[in-house]
Amino acid sequence: MTALILALLLAAQPEWVERFERLTPEQRQRLLERMPPARRAEFQRRLERWRATSPEERERLGRDLGAMRQLTPREREHFRETLKEIADLPAERRRAVRGAIQTLRGMRPERRAEMLASERFARRFAEADQRLIREALSVLP
Repeated sequence: MTALILALLLAAQPEWVERFERLTPEQRQRLLERMPPARRAEFQRRLERWRATSPEERERLGRDLGAMRQLTPREREHFRETLKEIADLPAERRRAVRGAIQTLRGMRPERRAEMLASERFARRFAEADQRLIREALSVLP
């Protein structure tokens, strides 16, 4: 599920990071020097996280970003609010919700629908958590 959070953190940034990586070292340094210190530190932190992701994960993040771009501004904001709600859950619930989203994303659509409609799913997750899972899955491919 860290991928979901990484997607949020890097949303709208993979292209920026790719452009940054194509700059010469001197151009990169000049650009970084022009950034306010807090922004530079945040950008460098995100850049390191991006560099640490596998090619497969980068590809999946690109698909996630594509899905985000298809949303209207209102839908995008609603999705961000959903992700924030998930991030604000108590640790144990947050891990369970993120794990369910990750697992369900890996399923064929028919199997995912079966799982979401199952008694097991209803017993395992509170209604509020079920809503968050469904809302996240409505956007993420």
